[in-house]
Amino acid sequence: MDGNTQAKMQLMSKYEEAEQMNGVLGEGMEHTGNELFVFHKFVAECELWEAESRRLTSYVILVIMEGQGMLEANGGIVQVTKGHMLLAPPGSYVQLSPVPHDRFIYAEVQFEVYSPVQREGALEPQSIQKLPNWGMVRPGEAAILFMESFDLFKLQINKMAEYSNRTSRGARYRLQAVFHEMLESMVEEGRQVPITSDLRYRMDQIIHYMQLHYKDELTLDAMAGMSRLSKVHFSRLFKRKMGTSPLEYLTTLRINRSKELLLQAAGSMKNIANEAGYRDELYFSRIFKKRTGLTPTQYAAQPPKRLAAAWSSIAYYLFALELDPCLVQEDPYLCHPNELNWNRSTRLDNNSSWQEKWLAFQQVKPDVILCYEFQVGWQEKLRSIAPVIQIPWFHSHLLKRLAFIAQLTNRQLQAEAWLRRYAESAEEGRIQIANTVSEKETFTLLMLYGGDVLRVYGGQNVGHVFYHALKLRPVASIAAQMSQDADFGFVELSGEAWREYDADWMIVFMKQDSGAAAIRWEQLQQTKEWTSLQAVQTGRVRILDADLFLLYDPLAIEKQLGRAVDALMSPLSLA
Repeated sequence: MDGNTQAKMQLMSKYEEAEQMNGVLGEGMEHTGNELFVFHKFVAECELWEAESRRLTSYVILVIMEGQGMLEANGGIVQVTKGHMLLAPPGSYVQLSPVPHDRFIYAEVQFEVYSPVQREGALEPQSIQKLPNWGMVRPGEAAILFMESFDLFKLQINKMAEYSNRTSRGARYRLQAVFHEMLESMVEEGRQVPITSDLRYRMDQIIHYMQLHYKDELTLDAMAGMSRLSKVHFSRLFKRKMGTSPLEYLTTLRINRSKELLLQAAGSMKNIANEAGYRDELYFSRIFKKRTGLTPTQYAAQPPKRLAAAWSSIAYYLFALELDPCLVQEDPYLCHPNELNWNRSTRLDNNSSWQEKWLAFQQVKPDVILCYEFQVGWQEKLRSIAPVIQIPWFHSHLLKRLAFIAQLTNRQLQAEAWLRRYAESAEEGRIQIANTVSEKETFTLLMLYGGDVLRVYGGQNVGHVFYHALKLRPVASIAAQMSQDADFGFVELSGEAWREYDADWMIVFMKQDSGAAAIRWEQLQQTKEWTSLQAVQTGRVRILDADLFLLYDPLAIEKQLGRAVDALMSPLSLA
């Protein structure tokens, strides 16, 4: 028996005493370099994790046995699947967020690390707070690994579970032996790809490149070359980070891109295959069916069922079509106040981090994610989860958007029914205001913000109800711009341009809870330019709530129509 083995056996006998000491290396103590890893506790395969972040009091190895989720360790967040493992020292903050409704199993191993030190000629065990540098993790830091030899590792976990249920001394020594075997397996795999900040950056750049250039000819050799690693090491590191191999990830991007095009009937099958990165149409069809169980033609004929809305107003288009989104990213400025219970939808705060957003979309497993075209980068970042379809926004009429979503979801009948109801309400509104507003009278729609910002609106957003539904006549300068673009948005108004917008009616939109807007309104009413306007002099100024009229979706304009009619029929001027 060599000296190191004898020393470790002596230390093992002092294990109980060492647990109580919980000290660190101090003055006058010589570090021998022969760290002793002592198994402390095995937590059998579990399905639940506490809601809050947990501060570790011992060394911990977490092993994902089944399922997927997000693992956060000391601020770093990684998507994890079966085969991922966390190694973390005491003091680390760890949060595990499994995907809801999926079977998720993890195992936990807690252990202590002691170093034999010389004190007055005798060896004593002292707890240390930093692991030695194994190449896979800096001392004192947490590491998330992906174990290629997971089957072997699972066998070791199962043995530990078996021995941990026994109370004999022999079982305890066997447990320690299996524990050390597991450590050796982990270190062996971890040493093969040391992760540096530069390598992390290169991997992020490669993933971003794949998201942008999925339709180009990307080979494993080329991607490994970008990472400056061998193909084997690159593939292992990629799977550790993304939970899937590089080629599987690339195939997912391509298939989801083809789904986007198929759902929008965007060209021939050959063109769709080429746009998704497949030069051979037949090969594309085989891959597509292998992935989805359907041919591309069959897929295109089946409307998506689970829809995720990446913007609040998109959800209201879906509600108008009698669809409930599985997830809604809420923007508090674009939500209907005190309206609509979204209990059947998962809600995502607009201020969430990208990692939180990514996880939320992944958790609900949507068939399609809907976003607006101004949400730059959403398609690239979320396409690995599901097809991401952009809804036209700029220079796009509300009814055009409704028709676009109805076509996508095969809800044309529901869209037609909504349009009939809205047309009937608009006709009824025109009849109601006929005795108050003549066909020749003109309108200016003024949006009042805080500060010096004033906007005059055209036919989109605020102007939709007035100019499209009620068919009121815009002031000449706005009418000229709407003749070029019926969905013209707005112009900023300067003090010298009031005469250009002097109309028979002045509709003022103001945020009711904005002190700055209220002050601006008081100041505006004292100006000579305002008091000289004909709408002010004839008592045809009306104030409406900007919070409602800034919403631009089917359910919002139904409410706006009623408010607009009521305001025009009111005999009171609010100037």
